[in-house]
Amino acid sequence: MFEGIKVTTIHKKGNVSQGILKASQKHDIDLVVMGTLGAGGAVRKLVGTNTTAVVDKSQCSVLVIPSEAKFSPI
Repeated sequence: MFEGIKVTTIHKKGNVSQGILKASQKHDIDLVVMGTLGAGGAVRKLVGTNTTAVVDKSQCSVLVIPSEAKFSPI
């Protein structure tokens, strides 16, 4: 079913959103998959989130999966 799909995992230290953005450009990534804890309201306005920064600045598609998401077989 998923033959031909290449998945790459990269581990780096440093600023999370900048690292993801740089790596996605450097490696010509088609899709970034990220989880989110759902920080909202004043926290998001004051601090922001890594996910928001990546979604706002990414040149490729970003799939965001909320921490409370539940999955079941199709």
